[in-house]
Amino acid sequence: TPLNILIGEDDVDLAEIYSDILTARGHNVTLTFDGVQCCETYDRKQDETPFDIVILDYLMPRVSGSTAAREILEKNPNQRIIFISAFGQKLLDDLEGIEDKIEFLTKPTRPSSLIEVIEKGHLWKTKSKKTTENWDGNVEWND
Repeated sequence: TPLNILIGEDDVDLAEIYSDILTARGHNVTLTFDGVQCCETYDRKQDETPFDIVILDYLMPRVSGSTAAREILEKNPNQRIIFISAFGQKLLDDLEGIEDKIEFLTKPTRPSSLIEVIEKGHLWKTKSKKTTENWDGNVEWND
């Protein structure tokens, strides 16, 4: 089943790589390049076609990924959010209080890891399971 995915990533080349990987798998991808644009796009599209997954970078212009995640979770506490970031501990510190609602991939991430976490995680989430990827890059499936 195709997923509707929102990506917030200020590195245009990296955002396009993520998009190419995911659209080649049949998913619908919307790109945004800063935190404000990401939140505005999320709000605008939720009435039409809700996003299954939001992928965020931590350091983005105008509004950080952690601030965008908090805003999105205020509107939809069940929204699946995946951070792809090289700032592991700093990100975790900024996400205090909501870290249990967030999934993580370490930058740089392999395309296969991105696909696995998005596709298997989504299927598993429908069965009340959650995926996470440790900061060392090892994928764990938690019951």
